[in-house]
Order: sequence, then C-alpha cells, then structure tokens
Amino acid sequence: MRKRLHNIDFASVMHPDDKKKVEWLNSLKVPYLSKWDFIREIAKHPLDHDLKTWYEIFKADVEYYTFKDFLAATTSKYQEAYNEVENQGEGINITAESLPQMYAQLTEACAILGIEDIPAYSTDWYYGPYHFSNGEKHRRIVMMSGSADLFTEGEMMFTLGHELGHFAAGHKPYHMLIMSFYLPFMSDPTFKAWASLVTSV
Repeated sequence: MRKRLHNIDFASVMHPDDKKKVEWLNSLKVPYLSKWDFIREIAKHPLDHDLKTWYEIFKADVEYYTFKDFLAATTSKYQEAYNEVENQGEGINITAESLPQMYAQLTEACAILGIEDIPAYSTDWYYGPYHFSNGEKHRRIVMMSGSADLFTEGEMMFTLGHELGHFAAGHKPYHMLIMSFYLPFMSDPTFKAWASLVTSV
C-alpha cells in the first residue's frame, strides 16, 4: 500500500519560479463594462470631452474579471469543448468497467495526492510513452497507447501524478490559452509537415 499524502499545500511544493508566475497570472484583472451607456455616450458625443475625461468616466463604470475567470469564460471554455470531442472520439474511455486495472491506478494516484475530483481518463492511438492532460472544469488525462506497453507500474503512477499535479497547481487554464494560439494551424498541411520534422528529431 502506497503512502497517502494528507492535507497537501500544493503551492508550498511548487518550484518558486512556477509559483511566482502562476500567482502573477492569477492576480491579473481584465476590465469589462457593467453597462453600455459609456459606449453609447462616446458614439453620440465623441468630441464633448477630452481623452482624459472619457477615461475617468470609463473607470467609474468598470468592473473586473480575474484573469482566470476571463479564461474560463473564453479560451478554456472552447478549448475544453474541442478537447472533449477529440479525446473521446480517438480512443477508449478508461473506466472501472472498461479497463479496471488502469482506472484503479488513476484512483490510487488521486487518493495519494488527496484529489477528490477524479478526472476523466482515456487513451489515444500513438505509440509513445507519455500522457497529457487538459481541461479545468472538465478535466481529462489522456494516455498514449505506447504507455500501456512500455511503462512499468511505478512509471505509470509517476506519470499520472505528474498530470494530476498540473491540475492541482492551476496550470491548465494557462496551458489551454497557449494551445489556443497554435491550435488553428494544426490542420494546416505546412504546419503538419513542420511538426513531423520537429517530433522526429
């Protein structure tokens, strides 16, 4: 029986640079207007005030999203929807019924780390020894088919713990933001040719 880690403060075990960056990103705020009156006024009377006065009026009627909430309503929302369609369609959903031994490894890894919200787990058909994770509201870990053949039990548990750590450390909203920058090019033939050269090195 592996040791359970109780009441983990994940922030305390993050690398200092990682912790600093995530805290900085979480502290960012994105302004939005609670009313559209301000925009209407500018459109009706664009020359009535100078820029500084308009800015003061703007500030008085502004509310803020946290950056994390902003991502949840924009890039994360659509990235999760895309990922769920792609990942459920390309492999096998790993459950207690379909692949009980592999699902038991996931639930044990969650128990060790004190993670109660067990993410979805599925396979993808690529003979490489790795996993990846995606989602924040709808979390999922995807295992490459090569991992099933090539990993020892200890290596599998380590890899699951690594992916669960991304969720626990709050990385995924920012991972999905970065993915949204290059995802539109994934179906482009030139991008695929370039990516095949990079991955073959």
